[in-house]
Amino acid sequence: FLQPDPDRPYAVAAIVAFDLQATRLHFVLGSDEPRSTVAIRRSGTIPAVDRRSGSLLAAFNGGFKARHGHFGVMVDGTTVLPPIDGFGTVAIYRNGRVRVGAWGADVKASPDVLAWRQNGPLVIENGQINPHTADVTSHDWGIILNGVTAVWRSGLAISPDGRTLYYVAGNSLTLPMLVRTLAATGASAALQLDINIGMVHFDAMRSTPTGLVPTPLFNSMQSQHDDRFLTSDKRDFFYVTTNAGT
Repeated sequence: FLQPDPDRPYAVAAIVAFDLQATRLHFVLGSDEPRSTVAIRRSGTIPAVDRRSGSLLAAFNGGFKARHGHFGVMVDGTTVLPPIDGFGTVAIYRNGRVRVGAWGADVKASPDVLAWRQNGPLVIENGQINPHTADVTSHDWGIILNGVTAVWRSGLAISPDGRTLYYVAGNSLTLPMLVRTLAATGASAALQLDINIGMVHFDAMRSTPTGLVPTPLFNSMQSQHDDRFLTSDKRDFFYVTTNAGT
């Protein structure tokens, strides 16, 4: 946990690191979002095989609604929304590899990719912060009101060697403070995920004799329907499992 903003000492950001040698990232299309005219099954649920105790480790929010950018999405070979060239993309490969990069340069269409999700331009590229993240007139990462919008924000980043995936989330964060936190991981590339209260959510999954119990990253997330990832969700999301047996 960090306090990245000297002007808002009450703003706290959390960094969660996943060892991609021991875990696997998955993507679930929401039952409603990202909305598209493409015909595709939308359960909005984690498959039963991955909801087993001891297998499911965590789940966290995806990106913006379709109308807030029409950023590209692909699941199991079906392109739900077409990709935007050059935009930040998280791609999940069949062998378990994860890549965060720019579409067309770092990430390209390939039969080796299980799923990919875009959510605006990269905020970190080649280890460098995108200077446009400090531009108060940019709408690429959400509308900025009065030059500053400090809200719940989340992001995803990858280490230079591709072995560690970082999820970052926090309250009362401006975009530059989210990016500052993502940069603190030493990431080579990063993109912002969803923003605003109720949309940003992370649950660690604790195994008990009666089943899985979601434990939110922040206590203040407790009221945000904390079983959302264990039922059907209207919004897209990611989840993480152990890679035992794969």
